[in-house]
Amino acid sequence: MGYLTLALLCGELVCVIVGAFTGIFFVLIVDIAAGVGSVVAAMRWED
Repeated sequence: MGYLTLALLCGELVCVIVGAFTGIFFVLIVDIAAGVGSVVAAMRWED
C-alpha cells in the first residue's frame, strides 16, 4: 500500500464520518462507492 492509497482511505473515513453525523444516507452511500472505487484504482495504479 502506497501513500496515495492511505490518503484516499483517510479521506474516505472523514467523508463517512461526516455523512454519518449529518444523517444523509444517500451521501453516505455515494461516499462509500466513490471511496472504494478510488482505492481500488489507486491500488492497481501503484502495482
